[in-house]
Amino acid sequence: MKKRLAIGCVLSLLTVTGCGGLSNTKQAATPTELLYTSNDVDERIVQANNTFGLALFRELLKSEKPGGNKVISPLSIETALAMTYNGADGETKKAMEEALQLKGLTPQDINKGNETLKYVLEHADPGVELSIANSLWAQEGMEFRQSFLDNNRTYYDAEVTSMDLTAEDAAKKINNWVKKNTHDKIKKIIEEPIDPSMVLLLINAIYFKGEWKSPFLEEDTKGGEFAIPDGPAIQVPMMSQSGEFEYKEEEGYQAIRIPYGKGTVRMVVYLPTADRSDLGRMMSDLLSDADQLTEGFHMTNGQLRLPRFKSEYSVKLNDALTALGMEAAFDPERANFGNMAPIPPNLFINDVKHKTFIEVNEQGTEAAAITAIGMAGASAPAQPFSMDVNKPFFFTIEDGSTGTLLFMGAIENPTQS
Repeated sequence: MKKRLAIGCVLSLLTVTGCGGLSNTKQAATPTELLYTSNDVDERIVQANNTFGLALFRELLKSEKPGGNKVISPLSIETALAMTYNGADGETKKAMEEALQLKGLTPQDINKGNETLKYVLEHADPGVELSIANSLWAQEGMEFRQSFLDNNRTYYDAEVTSMDLTAEDAAKKINNWVKKNTHDKIKKIIEEPIDPSMVLLLINAIYFKGEWKSPFLEEDTKGGEFAIPDGPAIQVPMMSQSGEFEYKEEEGYQAIRIPYGKGTVRMVVYLPTADRSDLGRMMSDLLSDADQLTEGFHMTNGQLRLPRFKSEYSVKLNDALTALGMEAAFDPERANFGNMAPIPPNLFINDVKHKTFIEVNEQGTEAAAITAIGMAGASAPAQPFSMDVNKPFFFTIEDGSTGTLLFMGAIENPTQS
């Protein structure tokens, strides 16, 4: 299971609210100097992350209205939830393990696996820029379990800051961290003033910028038609390139891998074929069988036309995560985050929001994503292919050395930001 993903910027934010002291003031995690390769990555962690991401995206498709672009970062969401998982106990812990596809793994497996994966992804390809940062912002005077803080410092390299979250400049300080670690692609995640019930913010930021291994020539970009649901075709700038790509054709769709940098990280585009142009049906098939995302590609000569696009997406994940089995974590009576802080107060997740940004052009890709969690108390084709991405399509950005899905999305209108 070898995949590559490379895309812009991701930010995950978890917020914890309740009442209750943090024994230490601002401390930065000690960076690990360990050197890992893709051979050291725990494949169970990659499989869990990808399966969770696909299941979550499938739930979003059920609840979201058709039309519009949808883009998420499974890695960002999973990392934020994994840090939160370090504070879960009892029924809540089991529910999060099931939802995150981590059943059968110990907390040590999960934390060490994520630490190794983070390092490998950040060093996967010298030709792309990928950084992952984590931070915890704790309400001063609130007591948190030392083991919870230490695990997030040690395995997620999380900075821990104790401050008055109700102070006038608290949101500004946190948003400045957000802007810095997303290269200004995400400028704001915390609204002012911060809810007085907030006691902890856990933030994950991922930034990616990758240039295509073989850039598209701007002079080859021409206007072309792109079919949109429930409306006439629109004119969009279509980039064009001929050459040899990893490509496959299956019943109902075409797929192509477009590499960044040295080739370790790549975008993968999945396009419904003419006889089955329904994006929803194709994605339903793909998301139910993760092997289809990795198998059957062969180097093939052909012609690719891909729309230049830029998209932003925002969604609340409460319902989707509840549907995946995390109901207990959202229930004020049932939630148990006793490994995060002493009870009382009884902390529970009350809000999960996710925002993403992606821009794809002739040079490459840049993207950003934010996850905010608020807590209260085959065969190669014989002939050269032609793939004209002129209608709604699904894509992933993946790391080929580990198979980790960094981003995935559905583009129904390339002109819609």
